Amino acid sequence: MRQLDEVKAQLEQLAKWQASVSDGEATVELYGLEPDEELLAESNQALQSLKTDLDRWELERLLSGPYDKEGAVISINAGA
Repeated sequence: MRQLDEVKAQLEQLAKWQASVSDGEATVELYGLEPDEELLAESNQALQSLKTDLDRWELERLLSGPYDKEGAVISINAGA
């Protein structure tokens, strides 16, 4: 069940990213028809948000090996 929930969450995230890309493409088309600095600033903010999400996802993928969800025990012993 946990794997199913993880896959569903990934699919939802992918759909969100696809919507962001589609919005960006629409903004570029609108900007081509009628240049508007406010529209450009809004689009830039959305792209920065998308970049932040993708960077977070990349870090999560790097730290999500088969044993990464398990706990760890560290022992530190004083030496001479």
